[in-house]
Amino acid sequence: MKFGSNIVFIMVAICIGTVAAQVAEWDCSTTTGVFKRSTDCTISSQIVVTGKLNVTGIPDAQGNLPKIIGGGSNRLFKVESGGELVVKSLNLTGGVASGSGQDGYGGIIFNKGRFEARHSTFTDSYGKYGGVSLTVNGGKTYFYHSTLANNEAAKNGGAVYPQGPSTIFFAFNTTFKNNEAKEDYGGGFFLFFWVGGNFFGGKTFLVGSCLPCPVLPVLPHLALHCQSCFALPCLPCPPSSRPVVC
Repeated sequence: MKFGSNIVFIMVAICIGTVAAQVAEWDCSTTTGVFKRSTDCTISSQIVVTGKLNVTGIPDAQGNLPKIIGGGSNRLFKVESGGELVVKSLNLTGGVASGSGQDGYGGIIFNKGRFEARHSTFTDSYGKYGGVSLTVNGGKTYFYHSTLANNEAAKNGGAVYPQGPSTIFFAFNTTFKNNEAKEDYGGGFFLFFWVGGNFFGGKTFLVGSCLPCPVLPVLPHLALHCQSCFALPCLPCPPSSRPVVC
């Protein structure tokens, strides 16, 4: 009986290993499917996701995550309404969204659909609004066990900028570190006008920043930004005194 159990266990293990081996390497351009990525790659133009794309990184022997790198003048991903992007164990870096209108939204991701990140890092990216991501009305953005660090927005939302009454934003066990809003509000994140479903769970931190304000029902666009250290609680400070690194 014990011998038979071992045979079953071995067969199950072989099957699991076979399934894992069948997951293809992502070519850093395909927009639909389930993939793994084991090496760095550079994306020279944004990838537009209209279906479902799931990419899981395979860390190297030292535990370094594979990098998905922007080409220096483009964001990495745009998720259209109805599209879904899931990234796991990846380092997304070097995205740029510096154009006019929506071309300036989200240095790494401009999300109109659903975006989910797990055990990933988002670094050294720039957007006019939302250094890492901007989610428009109806979009859903989730960060789990991730880090957003050293990103910059020209205006609002050094790291993230969700907006609109039916937008969902959730961060769990996630760190916002040394992100900067150069001219306006929200070094770490900027929640704009009655955003629906904004939640923070687990050990989610703003590092190197002020304590965030509570959500205000009258002025929700002033909630959870880092401009309240040297003025009345939850009111924006004069430009000469407000800290903007979060």
